[in-house]
Parts: sequence; C-alpha cells; structure tokens
Amino acid sequence: MYGESLVELSDSAAFIVREFDGRRTLSDVAQRLVDTYGIDFDDALADVTDVAEALVPHAMVEFV
Repeated sequence: MYGESLVELSDSAAFIVREFDGRRTLSDVAQRLVDTYGIDFDDALADVTDVAEALVPHAMVEFV
C-alpha cells in the first residue's frame, strides 16, 4: 500500500522489494533473484533496477 493507493506486485517484484534491506546492493538482490528463480543474471539485474527506479519517485527506496 502506498498512501491511499494500492500497488499490486508480481511475485518476483515482491521478492525484490523484500530483498531491499539497506545493506544489499542491486547486484546482490539480482543474484538472489537468480538463485531463487533460475533466471539469467543480466535479466535479473535489469528487473531489480526497474523495480528500484519505479519506487524511487515514491520515496519507497533510496539509492546511496
């Protein structure tokens, strides 16, 4: 839930969001996605980056 809006996430997007813990890098999260879903690392990194970039404008994640 974001403000008064509900955001529905795919299973993999929800997995990615749960992995954002403030310590893992985008590459770390991508590797965990590879390990869990068995997808190509480059595809996983693109997915993780897309999710992160979609959440930044809503102040749900922050790049440091």
